[in-house]
Amino acid sequence: MAGAMGDGYWRANKWVKTHWLKPMGARLEVTGRQLDGTAKLGVRSLTGSYPWDFEAGGFSFPSPGCWEIEARAAGSYLRFVVAIPP
Repeated sequence: MAGAMGDGYWRANKWVKTHWLKPMGARLEVTGRQLDGTAKLGVRSLTGSYPWDFEAGGFSFPSPGCWEIEARAAGSYLRFVVAIPP
């Protein structure tokens, strides 16, 4: 998994490089919230500059905990929850 440490875990305060597939020409929006705290997900490089079905970007988890990530594009969405270890 890109951006993961050698042990396969995502870590707090580290940028995770991500690659997304989306409908052709659609704008991708990625948001996140900490379910067991109040920190906000850091998101970068989602410029919408790719007209095809691929989008590159990244995000970081500012603190350990349980995080809900949501990606939306053209009326579709993907939502998942990830636990970030201390």
